[in-house]
Amino acid sequence: MVTQIPTARLRVRALAALEKSTKLIEVAFDLLKQGNVTEAARLKNQARAQRNLSVRLFALASGAEMPTRDRSTYLPDSEIQPDKIQGRSVQR
Repeated sequence: MVTQIPTARLRVRALAALEKSTKLIEVAFDLLKQGNVTEAARLKNQARAQRNLSVRLFALASGAEMPTRDRSTYLPDSEIQPDKIQGRSVQR
């Protein structure tokens, strides 16, 4: 079932994703300084997925124009999973 999510809730979720992205990139940077390039790269990719999720949620909350496949202001009842978004590119 698909339901409309209130703007305030979208903004809260977007901010949470942004905070998680920031924390992930900080940890990735620490790992990179320690020489763990592989794990740093993995966390960087997770941080990017969280940032993309945040951008999409903020765009939905503000009613910004989205690419055709993402134009809906509706989201599934279940939470959006970053791994489902990670493979998509955002058109600019």
